[in-house]
Amino acid sequence: MKANALPLRDVLFSELQFIVPFFQRSYSWSRDNWERIVDDIISVTNDGSVKKHFLGPLVCASLNAGPGVLPQYQLIDGQQRLTTLSILLAAVRDEAKKVGNKQLGAQIEVQYLVNQFRDGLANLKLVPRSGDRELYTLLIRGELPSPAPETRIVQAYEYFSKFVRTESHNDPLFLNRIFETVVNHLFLVSITLDEEDPYEIFESLNSTGLPLEESDLIRNYIFMQIPFEAQADFQSDQWQKFENQFEPADGYPALSPTAFYRDYLMRDGKYSKASSTFADFQSHMKVRGLKPNEMVKELTLFVGFAKAISRQGASSSPVIASAMHQLALVDAATANPAVLKLFSKLHENVINESEFIKCINSIVSFVLRRSICGESTRAYGKWFCELAGTIGDKPLEQVQSYLLHRQWPDDDAFAEGLHTFPIYHRELKKCRLLLETLEKSYGHKETVVLDSAIQIEHVMPQTLPSGPAGKAWRDMLGADFKKVHERLLHTLGNLTLTAYNPKLSNRSFDEKREELAKSNLCLNADIAILTVWDQQTIAGRAGKLIATIVKEFPRPDSGVAYVPPRKSGGSVNVLRERQAKYWQRLTDRLEACGLPLRPSRFTDGTSCNLFIDMADVSLNVNYVAAKSVLQVRLQFSRSRGIQIFETLASERSIIELECKTSLIWEPGERPSVVATLNDVSLKDELDWHDQQEWLVDVLSQFHVNIMDRLRSVHDATHEVPEQNHQLLMFWRGYQARLYEAKSSLLASAPLPQRWNTVAIGKSGVWIENFAPTKDTVIVVSLVLGTDVARDFFPKLLAQKDEIEAEMGQPLVWQNPENKKHWKVKLARENFDFANVDQWHDSQEWLVATGEQFNKVFRGRIQSLTS
Repeated sequence: MKANALPLRDVLFSELQFIVPFFQRSYSWSRDNWERIVDDIISVTNDGSVKKHFLGPLVCASLNAGPGVLPQYQLIDGQQRLTTLSILLAAVRDEAKKVGNKQLGAQIEVQYLVNQFRDGLANLKLVPRSGDRELYTLLIRGELPSPAPETRIVQAYEYFSKFVRTESHNDPLFLNRIFETVVNHLFLVSITLDEEDPYEIFESLNSTGLPLEESDLIRNYIFMQIPFEAQADFQSDQWQKFENQFEPADGYPALSPTAFYRDYLMRDGKYSKASSTFADFQSHMKVRGLKPNEMVKELTLFVGFAKAISRQGASSSPVIASAMHQLALVDAATANPAVLKLFSKLHENVINESEFIKCINSIVSFVLRRSICGESTRAYGKWFCELAGTIGDKPLEQVQSYLLHRQWPDDDAFAEGLHTFPIYHRELKKCRLLLETLEKSYGHKETVVLDSAIQIEHVMPQTLPSGPAGKAWRDMLGADFKKVHERLLHTLGNLTLTAYNPKLSNRSFDEKREELAKSNLCLNADIAILTVWDQQTIAGRAGKLIATIVKEFPRPDSGVAYVPPRKSGGSVNVLRERQAKYWQRLTDRLEACGLPLRPSRFTDGTSCNLFIDMADVSLNVNYVAAKSVLQVRLQFSRSRGIQIFETLASERSIIELECKTSLIWEPGERPSVVATLNDVSLKDELDWHDQQEWLVDVLSQFHVNIMDRLRSVHDATHEVPEQNHQLLMFWRGYQARLYEAKSSLLASAPLPQRWNTVAIGKSGVWIENFAPTKDTVIVVSLVLGTDVARDFFPKLLAQKDEIEAEMGQPLVWQNPENKKHWKVKLARENFDFANVDQWHDSQEWLVATGEQFNKVFRGRIQSLTS
């Protein structure tokens, strides 16, 4: 490698040629870069003391040399600088010729722009890559057409032409002075490579901070596989045609090559970070073993699919165009890897067009419903990549199955959300989608064009006007008009489509109704027959529209339940969503491998309790974020639990021999047997697979090597006295009934006592189950503790009729002055604790009644303040 600091004169003055290789990007400098060059030139020109101003490196590799041969250099880095300076010199040349300074014009051309005695392409001192070369050649030869195409090279020439024209008009000597500055005082660090691989040098430049796109490196990598002498043909025959697909056309914007490559890679289900696109492409091409021409053939196929997505099905069938339009309106670019995979399955005839449309509709429904129901979108990038990986021979079944297990909101949740969701304000594109779909659902005999001339209109105006129209609206909306306006303004029931938007504006409803009656849209015909537009009308219309929307964006019938997101704030909610998803994923894996362990209840915390039908023993999977540790913990409580632990520990050496996993035995008041995995984070879903593989392995070992011993020891260790043992067994059975019912009730651990409590989400308030050993009545009560009883009880009592109607039977309301706790109770007669055969039925009643109490009281209790 040879490095020298050279002025531009020494770089370009000799007879030589710099060739920009095909793997380089097109000329891409913009006005900011041109202005910086101009500022540097003016500064150096005006400051006589500056002898050298360095612009940066010029890295090249010698292609050929020898007597009679034009020396050629492959330009690895610095093409943007050298191209810009050459364009600037061309602008100075042309202006010099215009003002009669022919000597300067000829000097610039012969010494710095062309090789005077060479013909054809060899005539140029700088040869840009194909795509730039054609216009650059015309520019250097003074044959640029007018008007010229709007490329960066033409824009640069026009910018520099205006600059030199303006400056030379004010200063007749300016052209000579700027020429002197450019060729003698602007220096480049010229680096000539000897044996180094120019492609590897090009890649390494990216790590030094030069702004190369991932797609530039991919282009470079593909050209690396082709001998230099074959690159021109490859460029013209294949690569250029492929790259042309990314250009803007027919009013559609350009495609991003880097984004396309990333989507292309992820269509196989392997997630690729944006910054790793090039590295992942390298690996992909090596694994596939494709030759460059085979790779470009496949890429060309998939870029056609990508154009169909981004251009909403242009040049596709009408039904595919409609599906792509809907996909665009739900704003789900993260789904592109899955959609590319579906297009490939359609191309391969794995699915027909009808099935393809159903797959796209499923994705649209999934994204739309989750948006309306307030679900997070953060994981979509990885989810849709995973989805793409699951698509095989049965795409529709596989798409729907995957999305159902990713919290696809059901009809009830979707409908409930649509009633109150301010869709115009929060999701304008999706709002447009719903209104267009509603209009099309009327089944027009003629095609209805819903183009940009059709706008979204608020029937109740966004701003209630002053004057008579405002008074008419306030009277119609009623005394609470402000609240009604704020709550319903942007909801579906108040929205329609119209071409008369500016005319309608803030008019009264009667005036709007007259205009809407003239509309050809069916959405407006329904409004035009109404005489009142108030809260009840909006809600009624919303109900009818929502019924249609639910049908138009269906969710498949399945046994997969939808659990709405818990309402809480910001990052806490996101964290809980992630944790809930983590435990659900673990549950699915346990079920898939046939291991009979399941969470005892829904959880979105850092700990997941797995149900085991034993008292004083619990099996938990814990994530300790502060220590980045994942644990499987078998824990023992109370004196009986300690007894069980000590008996188990006596067989420690045998257990550890049978278990492949290292176990930690922790004695103490709550002894445990623990297995741990270190350096764990739940933030990246791509890490979950390995973590949960470890969990399944450890839990399997616990199940095979510990559980049978544990049950034997557990059943042999009785509570003393016997009645206490019986109480412990009763509440252990109650826990089993909770598990069987998949209840979300958070009950306390079984203890040898007559009661068991259930949390209800409010400090000082709980649900109590009571099973007496001598009395004949079991009871479920809402208990109000000392601190809140006097405040909360009267507020609940005021709703007594409504509460008892929801419960379906009368309750006992107890607020004795001499008691600390006030209660609302429901009892069941004919309970006999001594009759063990009766326990199962009684436990089921406690679970069902507790669920009902939780449903009726939880929301009310959480809304109360003391």
